[in-house]
Amino acid sequence: MNKPNVNKKPLRGLASVCAIAALAGALLATTAGVASAGYGPGALYQIELVAGDNGASLQLPPGQGGIKGPQGGGIWLWIALYPDFTADYSGTDCIDGGGTFGLHGAYPDAGDATWHYSGGSIVIPGILLKGLSVALGTPFYTTITVPAVYGHYTGTLGTFMTFSVPGILDPNGGLSLVQVAGGAPGTTP
Repeated sequence: MNKPNVNKKPLRGLASVCAIAALAGALLATTAGVASAGYGPGALYQIELVAGDNGASLQLPPGQGGIKGPQGGGIWLWIALYPDFTADYSGTDCIDGGGTFGLHGAYPDAGDATWHYSGGSIVIPGILLKGLSVALGTPFYTTITVPAVYGHYTGTLGTFMTFSVPGILDPNGGLSLVQVAGGAPGTTP
C-alpha cells in the first residue's frame, strides 16, 4: 500500500496555542468597548495585557542564562478594576522552556487583587503567574503598571510589568501590548 510521505515536525501545539491566545488578546484589545459593558460589570477600567517573551529573555535558573527556547512564552491577562480599588483578573501564561526541564504548557491565571493610582499610572500588585510559579517552584508575582488614561500602549516586557523574582525575564526583551479600556480613548473616569 502506498502511503504519502508526510514529514511532520514535532507537535508545535503549545506554541500555536500561546500564539493564538496572544493574537486573540491583541485583537480583543483593539476592539474592546466600555469596561462595564462586558467583563467586570461596574468596572472603572478594564486592562487587557498581552506580553510575549519570544524566547529572547527567559532564564532558568534565574540570572544564569539557562534555557532560552526558540518558541518563548507569553502572558495574556484581563483585569477589571472597580471603584472600591479591588480588581479581579483572568488569563494564562504559557511556557515553552525546553525539554531539559520539561517546561511546556499553558497555565490558567485568575484571582483577586487590589489597585491604586501612582502619579499618572494605575498600579496593580500581586498578580500570580502560575506557569512561572511551576517553573520556579515558588510563587511568581508580577505588578502591572499602566497609564491611567484610556488607550492602546506598546512596550517591552518590563514596560508594564515588574517581577518578584529578579533575573528571570529581561525587562528590555519581548513585546507588550496593553489596552486601558472603559471609556473614550484619551479620557479617564
